[in-house]
Amino acid sequence: MKFINLTPHDIKLNDGTVFKPHGSPARVSDNYTEFDDDGICEVTYGEIENLPAPKNGTCYVVSAKVREASPFRLDVVSPASGHKDTVRNNGLIVSVPGFIRNANMANFTQEDEDLVIGGCGRSSESMEFSAIVLAIAILSIFTLCFFIILCKIIDKI
Repeated sequence: MKFINLTPHDIKLNDGTVFKPHGSPARVSDNYTEFDDDGICEVTYGEIENLPAPKNGTCYVVSAKVREASPFRLDVVSPASGHKDTVRNNGLIVSVPGFIRNANMANFTQEDEDLVIGGCGRSSESMEFSAIVLAIAILSIFTLCFFIILCKIIDKI
């Protein structure tokens, strides 16, 4: 497996492996809603910059924010800086035990993986097919929701 570091700083693993920054860092903007009466707001993300297309056998190491903005990319990981085995010195991170991907992707089977974009070790042909399947699934869900709402409206008339 090849890891490409798209953060602006070195990533050091607990085993001593160091991943140097490679090219321009991957970045994403965020937009927050106003806080509601309970003090809760929502965040949405803009376009991700400098994140290459998935490549077979490659994982891209990015910030946690970029990873969160890429929920359907299995090839996007971030340092496990919150893990209990992270090494710290005076509160600063020295090294991490490894990388993490989004929780909703961690327990997917091979069949599930065919429905998402990217994935370390995935071919570009299967990723294109996966994107089409995902788009069809999303369109089907929206169509079903539309018909349910339409039926409720007709029922009230």
